[in-house]
Amino acid sequence: MTIAVTCEDGSPWAVPVHIKSWDGDVLEWESDTGSIHSRAIVGEPQIAISMYQLTYGEYREFGFYAKATAQKAADLPDERARYRAVISAIWVNGADHTKRSIDVDEVK
Repeated sequence: MTIAVTCEDGSPWAVPVHIKSWDGDVLEWESDTGSIHSRAIVGEPQIAISMYQLTYGEYREFGFYAKATAQKAADLPDERARYRAVISAIWVNGADHTKRSIDVDEVK
């Protein structure tokens, strides 16, 4: 997935992270604590998330977009941490490429 954060100076930053777990409206990943996105989450926990499915390099009729609140969930060795995002709003794109909102409770 790609997360987008707001840096301390107000500039945006987007970065792909590997999902370690996904349970309903909660997603987790691991990152270096000194990375731009990890430092940004400390100052501004509101993030945006996007995901899409590719098959052999082509868009495959699925897009997922969300707003979430992120925080450090656990410290790990070697200056890494596990981060958790709790989703507050979701949109998806279907085969017709029309974005529609879905209720967060549908993914819980």
